Amino acid sequence: MENNDLKEKIRKNVKERIAVSNIREEFDMKITNKRKIIYGTLSVCAMCVLCLGIVLNTEKENNKLLSNISNESVQTKSGIDDLKTDKDKQESDFNNNEQITNKTVEDKDTGENEPVKELTNNTYPKSYGGRYVDNNGNNIVWICEDSTTNRKEICKFLGITESKTTFKTAKYSYNYLEELQNKISQKMINKEITFVTTSAIIDTTNNIKVTVTSNKDEDLKRLKELDTIGGAIEIQYNENGMSKTELLVEKK
Repeated sequence: MENNDLKEKIRKNVKERIAVSNIREEFDMKITNKRKIIYGTLSVCAMCVLCLGIVLNTEKENNKLLSNISNESVQTKSGIDDLKTDKDKQESDFNNNEQITNKTVEDKDTGENEPVKELTNNTYPKSYGGRYVDNNGNNIVWICEDSTTNRKEICKFLGITESKTTFKTAKYSYNYLEELQNKISQKMINKEITFVTTSAIIDTTNNIKVTVTSNKDEDLKRLKELDTIGGAIEIQYNENGMSKTELLVEKK
């Protein structure tokens, strides 16, 4: 009888231990599952927070980039507008300057700009003193005796229009200047005036310019004697590379 009771107690204790062990194992499994759920939830939350931070940061950077692009666009547009304004201003100034220039040319240029026909002989009208073209391309004609007849004769000789020609009073006819120039040239060829280095008719001043290397009175006198009218020769004295100009006094 006692053995049966003992066995029964042992069986009961074993069952209780098994039951407790199962309860503990089930409890541990629940705790483990809860921990997994908590860890999983925390991981998901962390990922969400991280993604949200990335999204917010990206959006912030995008907004900053868009703001910079917008500012650069505004600055670029402003710069383009400034360039357009400067260009328009420059074009306006250029047009104004061109109008002023054209007006100035119109004021100075009376429409001469006529070519002179080729001269085939050395015989010129008696009152003709030479011709040159000014900075505006206009014909300037020297005339010894200014009269309607002489003007017409000279213009016909040169093949230009009288109304488009400016006349200036000359002291020496071109025939006389050429004659005097020929005398000087011949003397130079014959080595009679070796102190003379150059000689040429100057159309803009209606005279002859001569360069010499001697300022001795006897040398200059020999040169002056060739000018029968007097004052037609402008002498430039070259002394050690320095030029000095002397306009011969007209003979009395």
